[in-house]
This record gives sequence, structure tokens and C-alpha cells, in this order.
Amino acid sequence: MLSLFLCGAFLTACGGGGGDGGSGGGAATFDPRLIGQWEFQEILGAGGSFTLINVERITFVPDFTGIQETFSVVNGSPSATETASFTWSAVNASTLRVTIGPNTADASYSITSSGDGMQFGGRVYSRLN
Repeated sequence: MLSLFLCGAFLTACGGGGGDGGSGGGAATFDPRLIGQWEFQEILGAGGSFTLINVERITFVPDFTGIQETFSVVNGSPSATETASFTWSAVNASTLRVTIGPNTADASYSITSSGDGMQFGGRVYSRLN
């Protein structure tokens, strides 16, 4: 689930990212507000006595590494958290290259002027810290 969840955030499917932005070197410029923890929530069911929420938290660290945590909340009870490490680099000012396990993908990102929100690979994340 981890690779699929993370790759879903970055691209429809993981694959070769193209270009030569490096792996973990961050040679290109990136928005420094990216550093920190971000959360995406997807509500899949909410009605009657059943609620299902999928949560993804991603943390971008200044050393070009990161952590992805995923869990679900069913009727108020969280599942066990699954964790995966990744590396990242900036391809350009609006694109990141992320590698998790054997998969590498490029994804565009933008951060709101307030710094509280980020659109990343087609999803909208809220800043946690």
C-alpha cells in the first residue's frame, strides 16, 4: 500500500521520472517552505454508522530524505501506521523527484502564499508543522 499511496500522490503510476535532477542532491532550487510535515485526508465513506478516512502524512527533511506515514480511521478507530522512507530532489522550482524503494516519480508542487497548504501531484495537503 505504501508505494501505491505515495506514487498516487506523485503520478498516476510510478515510473521513470526522466531528466537528470539527481537523486537526493537537490541541485535545482525548491521552495524552502516545503520542509516540514504535510497531511492529506481522503474521506471514502461517511454516512449512517460507517466512516472511513485514509490519511497520508509526508515529511520533507532538509537533507533530501523523507518519511511517509499512512493509516486509516474507521469509525473513529485508527489502524496501525505504515511507514516508508524516501529520498527527494528538486528537478526545477515547481517539480520534485521522489524515490521510494525501486520507484521514482516526478510530481509538480505549489505552496499557498500563506504556506499552510500545498498542492502536490494532484492532491492538496495541509501543513502540520
